[in-house]
Amino acid sequence: MLANNNEAIINKLAKNSVKTNKKQYAILFFTIILSAFMLFCVFTIGMTYLNSSRLQNTRLNGAEYDIVTMNGFTSEQLNTLQQNENIRSVGIESYAGFIQSTEYDKTVEIGLLWCDEVFWDNLMSPARTKLDGHYPQNKNELMVTKDILKTCGNENLSVGDSLILT
Repeated sequence: MLANNNEAIINKLAKNSVKTNKKQYAILFFTIILSAFMLFCVFTIGMTYLNSSRLQNTRLNGAEYDIVTMNGFTSEQLNTLQQNENIRSVGIESYAGFIQSTEYDKTVEIGLLWCDEVFWDNLMSPARTKLDGHYPQNKNELMVTKDILKTCGNENLSVGDSLILT
């Protein structure tokens, strides 16, 4: 193939084309910028929606987990889960009691839950937005929400206050 030095002519034709078709090239450039912006917005909104959906599900379930075993398990099952290398963390939550009445309301029906440190610190922490006080350490301590206090008959109680329960 023979070399042909027509680069100067092609550049001149391109410059003349741009000069005569300024509006078309401006619209084309604006269209490219707009489509890039739209793609950016779609991906940003999609990622935000997925993150919000994950956070909503975490708060709805009360913890961030993939699998839950309800209503008890054996020590063998617990050991199998803890030794499985594909499982990142195994937390325990169980029923600890049932409130039938309080000194303020005789018609209360609330279940009490207990959870271990793994469940409280690792699995439940993404679902918590506010925490006053600390996780109960002694037998006579409870941690409840304002809604539970309202159900018990006195929503004005705060950290450190006493409540008589049956």
